[in-house]
Amino acid sequence: MELQWAEPFTTYGGIGATVGAGLWRGSLPGLVSGGRFGGPRVRWDRHSMSRGGGGPAFTVSLAIKLEGSPVQAFRLTDTRLGLANTLTSKNWIVGCAWNGFAYCGLVVSNDGAVHFVRGGAFENGPNSQDVEVYASSGGGVFPFTGWCLVQFHVVLGVAGTTTCRINGDVVLSSNAYNKNPGDYCSYVLRQAACPLVSDNLWPDLATDIVIGGPTRGSIYGGGLGWTGYIDSVWAFDTTDLGDPYSPDLRVDDLVPNGDGALSQSAIGGTSPAATRWQSLTDVAVPDDAATTVVFDDTMPKTDEYTLANLPHADPTIYGVHAVAIARRGPFGTAQVRFGLNDGANTVNGGLARVRTPQFQSVGTGFPLAPDGGAWTLADVQALRLRIGRET
Repeated sequence: MELQWAEPFTTYGGIGATVGAGLWRGSLPGLVSGGRFGGPRVRWDRHSMSRGGGGPAFTVSLAIKLEGSPVQAFRLTDTRLGLANTLTSKNWIVGCAWNGFAYCGLVVSNDGAVHFVRGGAFENGPNSQDVEVYASSGGGVFPFTGWCLVQFHVVLGVAGTTTCRINGDVVLSSNAYNKNPGDYCSYVLRQAACPLVSDNLWPDLATDIVIGGPTRGSIYGGGLGWTGYIDSVWAFDTTDLGDPYSPDLRVDDLVPNGDGALSQSAIGGTSPAATRWQSLTDVAVPDDAATTVVFDDTMPKTDEYTLANLPHADPTIYGVHAVAIARRGPFGTAQVRFGLNDGANTVNGGLARVRTPQFQSVGTGFPLAPDGGAWTLADVQALRLRIGRET
């Protein structure tokens, strides 16, 4: 079980802001107060948003509270053609896609049942033949009273595995084909229909985690989908459901509280802070260009920052996700590399590309501690964050 990323919605400008582009794509919701642990939460009103992640096997977990717009009560409509009620990818609570083509998702209906759906209508024009419900629970398994932790586990394949846990309990599981039921040759290769085994040609790989259902070429009308709130989302790379299935999953923000061993940036901004670390403490409510650190064109350069302690006595820690708010210069692109140091060991994450001159969130997940082992509380309390510009 390895953490891909964690999303507590705390780096987009605070209450009243919209979830920022960069990490997320699609119809992006706004932030309101009332999160489970005092932070913000997303006001979910039939939005659709996606983010990189997945792979051949993954688990995505989200703390969610639904309140209205039962999916089976609405008509799915294309601007050219009206169709009967269908549980499509637009109705997903959470699902996955490959390069914009919907694979499979979890749908909740107004009787409290959960359903696994593969495919999404209108991906290749106005038809609904590429969407199927392949497993359903009985009614009443989804709680509509307060927050719940929903976990959607997928191993993609012809004999795929799909499992849903709610508050730690398995409520639906299936061993069935869970990729797009449409024809790969006509959709992707734009060729005539393939042989009967053409379903097998879809890659056993998801490239996007999807909340709601933005899929390629989708045109929808009517009030589809659910309203409610989302507190946090986690994506894990895993081949079996296993842990974490606790209904108490949470994210804590550890903000820089001092400069570390490396200080290779310059303090910048329209109202420069006294130190580098103070230039970065506005992560919850970003001040954009007021306080910043700047890496010049002589690369690579790296800063290191000490962090506040994790405020828990005996936690199970599934990973650390490093996040920064960054922008490039007037031209070109830049690449940010995150690293972690525990005083003796250093681990570097992948490169995060910064493409716009506007500030956007970028991040990298670290499923293992700097010493290569599972995370312990001591690892986190000794942690120092490194942020550098590579190109």
